[in-house]
Amino acid sequence: LPLQETDREDFLRFAGQTGFSDSQMQLRAIEQSAQLLGATRERLEREHGEKSRMAVGLGAMGGLLLILVFL
Repeated sequence: LPLQETDREDFLRFAGQTGFSDSQMQLRAIEQSAQLLGATRERLEREHGEKSRMAVGLGAMGGLLLILVFL
């Protein structure tokens, strides 16, 4: 699977918390898991943006290098 170890642990932790007989406790567990997933999503979106900018920069530098080599 393309999941990291922390993603698997978060999923298994959530799956283990769904056995509460009290609906309020189960709702809190679901909300807490949703907050963890939201934080992970935000972190991954930031990383994706940084990697995209780096790829564009490397592509431009590679193009400039080819121009210099062919001249």
